Amino acid sequence: MRAILFILAFLFPSLLATAQEGTIVLKNEKTTLKTGDFYIISVKDERKDTTNIGYIRSATTKKKTPVQFEGGIAAALYTYFTNNIEQNPRGTPLELAILDMNVTEKKKKATITAKLGFRLRGGNDPKSILQTQSFEIETAPTPEAIEKALRKQTERSTTQFDKWFTENQEKILAKPSITVTVTVATSIKDKNIIMHTKRKKLTYSNFQGRSKKFSKWGAETASGIYWETKALTIDNKTFLKLKIGSSFDKKHSWFKKTQKNPYVLDHEQLHFDVTSYITCEFIKAVEAYPFTPEHYLKELEKLHKQYNEKLRKMQDDYDGQTDHGLVKDKQAEWRVKINELMAAQDCYK
Repeated sequence: MRAILFILAFLFPSLLATAQEGTIVLKNEKTTLKTGDFYIISVKDERKDTTNIGYIRSATTKKKTPVQFEGGIAAALYTYFTNNIEQNPRGTPLELAILDMNVTEKKKKATITAKLGFRLRGGNDPKSILQTQSFEIETAPTPEAIEKALRKQTERSTTQFDKWFTENQEKILAKPSITVTVTVATSIKDKNIIMHTKRKKLTYSNFQGRSKKFSKWGAETASGIYWETKALTIDNKTFLKLKIGSSFDKKHSWFKKTQKNPYVLDHEQLHFDVTSYITCEFIKAVEAYPFTPEHYLKELEKLHKQYNEKLRKMQDDYDGQTDHGLVKDKQAEWRVKINELMAAQDCYK
């Protein structure tokens, strides 16, 4: 299940200062708060520096004194939720993440900033953040004043999260799904690329690459399976849009001047048609594939690799059986074969 992280304006325990200066101890006092559909199963302190939550000036020594919870902030928060808030044990288990918490003193005022997050148990993906709210409170620079300010914010933020979770839990807890839509790419922005269409045939002018003068062949076609993706995820639902087509690269395709004749051009056209046929087969495979929301890109790449291999083999078979077009009766057989395959597919109208 995908991790969900909800950042609250601030959620913090009811606190009480102890005799030890700078140490804040959880006040073990029941609140009137009740959680509707969740309970806190664990708390993690994910700040880079977990040694304290900031500094205030000592009332006795006038020196900066670190402020910290007795036993650490994670333990204090867990105790707070366990002992002081009536939670629903049959609700969704959530993990509380301490993302930021800082207390600073300046001009006899303490500034408290904090950011906490709720996520589904077992999740730690930062991309799962749904909402971010930050807060800043000014109060007197004493543990007692800090405790009072945080306690008020606790009740406000707990109520806020509980309301949000109740309203959104159905879509949050929904099983991730993916919907794939495929369109045939008949044109792209790159002017050096020609996309296959049923009506458009190659011409000599399309072969703009430098010819290989030491090659014994008269021409070469650079073609392949083109694809691009756009994905959007909303409420655990991923919508994947794919554009797939057969591409011809003008800058890497070439023709020797001495070999420009309709027979050689037809041989090269069939190379492009082979690519277009396999591309259509790839499109059908994509449309039928059971993609998963978590791994669809890897699955798509694996499928693309499989059909690239099929394309390579069919191109090799075509050149091998026709001896690159020199065996005219085999060339004629392949022309009939490819024309029939292209006529039977429904990718190119």
